[in-house]
Amino acid sequence: MAQRKQIEITAYHEAGHAVMAMSAGFLVTEVSCQASNSGFGHTAWQMPLPMSDASRVGAVLTLASGMAADCLHWSSLADKDEQEQLMGHNGDRLDARIHLAALSQGEVFDDYLSYSIGHLKKVDVWGHVVALAELLKTIQLINGLDLLNRFRQCVPSISAHELGLLKRAVDLKYGDQT
Repeated sequence: MAQRKQIEITAYHEAGHAVMAMSAGFLVTEVSCQASNSGFGHTAWQMPLPMSDASRVGAVLTLASGMAADCLHWSSLADKDEQEQLMGHNGDRLDARIHLAALSQGEVFDDYLSYSIGHLKKVDVWGHVVALAELLKTIQLINGLDLLNRFRQCVPSISAHELGLLKRAVDLKYGDQT
């Protein structure tokens, strides 16, 4: 059983963030799998101001999608190490808390993670995650807005209406407990 290389784990994690941010309608400005003091990689995106509930749901989905892409990639491997831990999502969970609090939702990150997995594993979406991850493994940094904007035009979007419905579904699932 072979463990995945860190560059591969990070590339899929960051590609997941980037593709979901694009699906949510955010402008992605940089995607990197270069290690730094703050981690193994990062994805930078811009959200509209003032933030609506839909944009906050999109932000939580974007934060959950790093782990979602990592999980999908790991599960697609024939020779996978069952002991390998999914890493890098603790910071994403913490970052999501500010948006979940503004949505009056509590510890529901895993619900958004489930939706993220479902969205990313769609054939017309997963192909973009793979393409971006493979490019990141080679060049490690993408910060050309022209390239990222052209990439965004190909990624299937999630409408503000759909994002609102997802928030309502999570609210209904937990009632007043969130």
